[in-house]
Amino acid sequence: MPGPARNKSARYAAQVSRTAILEQLIFQIDRAHQSAATTYHQSELAESSLANATATITEAVKSLALGDHDSVDRLHNVAWFYAKFAQDIVAAESTEHLLGNGRFFDLIETRSNIKNRLHDHLALLSTKIETLAQDIPALWELEQTASKEHKDK
Repeated sequence: MPGPARNKSARYAAQVSRTAILEQLIFQIDRAHQSAATTYHQSELAESSLANATATITEAVKSLALGDHDSVDRLHNVAWFYAKFAQDIVAAESTEHLLGNGRFFDLIETRSNIKNRLHDHLALLSTKIETLAQDIPALWELEQTASKEHKDK
């Protein structure tokens, strides 16, 4: 029985090491993202991916504490995927910034853009309502006149 115990111990040590490496990777990507956010662009997509990676690593640590090694391996892969995706987004945006194009790779629209569009739509709607409100008395008079003429015939 010493063989399997050593294998479990080796697997545990490898998983602890991999957890630490993934945490460092996520931290470094987050640092790069924060630097980009303060300098030229904040990506909600990268932010979301980093949050998912962090939450997944937390779940991996919990599974590691429970001894669920298969779950730990799966969660490590998921965390790496989220971290790598965030890293690629931050790198692409950095390249865009360095090229000077200013067009960033946002797959989800930023809250500020949504607010601006909503404000524009509300302003247009308000203008339309004011126009209709001004036209209602004239339309009412036309309808009254048409109704009177119809009764007279």
